[in-house]
Amino acid sequence: MNDAQFGYTITKDVSRGGLCMPALSAIARTGDVVCMDINKGNGEGNVPATGKVRWTRKLKRKAILDEEAGIEFTDITPADIDRLIGTF
Repeated sequence: MNDAQFGYTITKDVSRGGLCMPALSAIARTGDVVCMDINKGNGEGNVPATGKVRWTRKLKRKAILDEEAGIEFTDITPADIDRLIGTF
């Protein structure tokens, strides 16, 4: 497991199975476990979740966040998934 910290990133690509998020190059590797505290931005508080990186790919644009990672939820309550899906 990589002990790097993502800090924060913004995504609207969330589903019941997981999410896709922009990231710094090589901060996440396939198979890494990621602990997340997802801020919905609507004042209802954060949603804790754990996931596993299923894939990463380089983005073609030149930017600080030059990669994206597909993360499958492995530990999140059904109620929290419902709260997330209702927001995005």
